[in-house]
Amino acid sequence: MIAAHPPLDDALRQLGAPDLLALCRWLGIPADPGAIRLGEALPATTRSTDLLVGCGPGLVAQLEVVHEPNEDLPWRLLEYRARLHRREPGVRLSQHVLVLGGGSAPGILDDGAEVWARFHVTHLREQDPADLLADPALAPWACLARVPDDDSRREVLREALKRITTVAPDRIRGLTALALVLAAVHLDPDTIELARRETAVPISLEGTVGGRILERRAMERGRAEGQVTAVSRILISRFGADERIDAIARDAVTRHAERAVDLALAITSLDAVDPSV
Repeated sequence: MIAAHPPLDDALRQLGAPDLLALCRWLGIPADPGAIRLGEALPATTRSTDLLVGCGPGLVAQLEVVHEPNEDLPWRLLEYRARLHRREPGVRLSQHVLVLGGGSAPGILDDGAEVWARFHVTHLREQDPADLLADPALAPWACLARVPDDDSRREVLREALKRITTVAPDRIRGLTALALVLAAVHLDPDTIELARRETAVPISLEGTVGGRILERRAMERGRAEGQVTAVSRILISRFGADERIDAIARDAVTRHAERAVDLALAITSLDAVDPSV
């Protein structure tokens, strides 16, 4: 649910109508121009849909963007359907889910005998990045498409940013912000910022959601590096210099975060530690 990922929510809100329209049509939603409503709250609930899209007289589509779907997702969608029908009796609703990361969203909600709702599900990881890069409005999403490794993902991000710079200036900021937010799912902030500089994105990200994402990820990475340094120093002081210490320290910080220092103090022998386990 987008509410659990405020930066992505903010990035979607920065997109203009042409870019939202392109996203909807790529997902098979026959959206009417000017009929897209962002983050619309439904009666008697604090939850909002990501996009409500008018598709013609009496026809509405709902789009939910999720990082990793959980068991509650189908029930949330059913709740949205019920509340929308109460507010707009007679409306015909199709529901679409775009999955950014891992996991799988179900296409139906049922009890084994009765089907209560059907959903159109798209997993970004299964999509060809070339198809998304062909349209600047869809290019930000290409970084999460089907790529073999992070090196390839970095190249896709660079190409996406190049494609974005070809659109009208008033659309560049929103598309760039979205591209950086999505890239941060897999890539570190230094890599993202390098790609931005290399492609000469002609905007300042200061104060934007994309800029805040990079700043926060940089702070998180700096904090982690500080922990690695602290754990390494403890291990060196206890066992002397050893080529295995850096890998052990990084593994401890990655797997145990704030407990890494305590674990370093409890280690009795470097031979007993295997970072690959």
